[in-house]
Amino acid sequence: MNNWPLLYSRSNRNRRKIQKNGVCILPNGRPLKKAIRKEYRMMSDKERERFHAAIIHLKRNGEFDKMAIIHAQFSISGGAHSGPAFLPWHREFMKRMEIALRQIDPDLSLPYWDSTLDSHLPEPKDAVLWTEGLLGTTDQDGHVVTGDFADFVTFQNHPHITRKVGAQGLPFRDSDIEYVLAQHRIEKVLAHTAPHEVESFASLFIA
Repeated sequence: MNNWPLLYSRSNRNRRKIQKNGVCILPNGRPLKKAIRKEYRMMSDKERERFHAAIIHLKRNGEFDKMAIIHAQFSISGGAHSGPAFLPWHREFMKRMEIALRQIDPDLSLPYWDSTLDSHLPEPKDAVLWTEGLLGTTDQDGHVVTGDFADFVTFQNHPHITRKVGAQGLPFRDSDIEYVLAQHRIEKVLAHTAPHEVESFASLFIA
């Protein structure tokens, strides 16, 4: 993963202070605390506003696109997607994304999407997530046209993020989570690499 962006700049290191007990003291004098991840809809309005602001900052300084390019490059890899490395690869990817966010706002953490909350809806694609006040609505072509990210130009130079909610797959159900947690062998959870299937999977990563 030599293409990972340099998330810790020299200037950031100079502004931080590491005490003898290992505690990192931020420029504002406060200690850096552990990130506590919340479900996106469980964040307060203020937390969500700050998260959106940090994402927009990353977009403007180019770091967001660097991360998107890395993810797109690995979208055709049978190891990172549709293969045994899916979980560890994305764990590292999300960690680095969270570090980038916390360099902008140290009190932030990377939220997650609990899709089991939407699995009980008659039409999960109509979940509140995809509304103007949260992640934005889409037009008939799947282009995000409202919300804080409506004007995001993708690294492929598309004028909008493309989102095709409900086009493929289903939200996780509680029974799906219970099944996965009950397994003791990884092959019961993750499939082997399937390169012929991965090629069509890559089209989902236009962002």
